[in-house]
Amino acid sequence: MISSSRVQFKMSAYRTYRAPDLNAFVDKRVMISLNGRRKVEATLKSFDKFMNLTAEAAQEVQGEDKRDLGLVVIRGHDVIGIEPLEAIIPPRRK
Repeated sequence: MISSSRVQFKMSAYRTYRAPDLNAFVDKRVMISLNGRRKVEATLKSFDKFMNLTAEAAQEVQGEDKRDLGLVVIRGHDVIGIEPLEAIIPPRRK
């Protein structure tokens, strides 16, 4: 424990991270950026705490070219970002 007159905090070798809240993206068209400058346009169907994604009607996008992939599972390790292609209305907080 480090203590000073202004700040008190506990140093830890491990940090706790919260999984991203992707519920607003489920059943919406998204562009998924992957390692290696790859991009996939798809409808997000599910995800888990490791950001593994299941997407349907997926298409790999390379410039103007698109290649149909169908139903895909993407490892969270390869995901760099997710961009909505439809309007996303966040749920109201209580």
